[in-house]
Amino acid sequence: MRAIILSVLGFTIVGAAEAGNPPPGNDIVAVRIYNYAKVSDSAISRAAAFAKRVLALAGVDSEWVIQGKGGVEKNPAETGRRNLVMRIIPNRMIVQWATEPYQLGYSLISPETGTGYIGGVHYERIRDCASVWNVDRTLILGIVLAHEAGHLLLGAGSHSAHGIMSAPLEFEHIKLASHGSLHFTENQAKTIRDSLKNNHLRDLQLAQR
Repeated sequence: MRAIILSVLGFTIVGAAEAGNPPPGNDIVAVRIYNYAKVSDSAISRAAAFAKRVLALAGVDSEWVIQGKGGVEKNPAETGRRNLVMRIIPNRMIVQWATEPYQLGYSLISPETGTGYIGGVHYERIRDCASVWNVDRTLILGIVLAHEAGHLLLGAGSHSAHGIMSAPLEFEHIKLASHGSLHFTENQAKTIRDSLKNNHLRDLQLAQR
């Protein structure tokens, strides 16, 4: 698969966070997870459940599916706006994305459209971070999955001073997340819902032509 590129956004180690609590909604995002770091399915499932909850609090339903070791990634141009690819990668693959030394994840955002479909997390860095802070690595994995999905749904320039999109990652984020209090802000939640709604309407218009 040829990648068209793309600027890289990420979540690094070393912001404070507060949470919004928007109402639930019916917009659906499908996230396909490709596991290149040989993380257990149970660990990925727990992390994905956290990310799913963060999106649900933003009024967005999501489905997170582990593709397995043999899964073949689809071309992003064929997946559509509501379908995302999330890679869990080992250190040996990091060089491909030219990330900073302590970056925990990345999102590939087109500089032309300001949107993207592919994101990923650096599992071994997340594991090391969890060891230093003595916390469950699946919680940090879930935080980074939600954060990078947020970049893909919100587009370029989506870091914020508060909430799940704040960066860099600090221990305060972990404490908030462990209490279910690390969310998208209300403005971010509305932006995501409006974007999904507009995309749905555009699909309907194209289907009627």
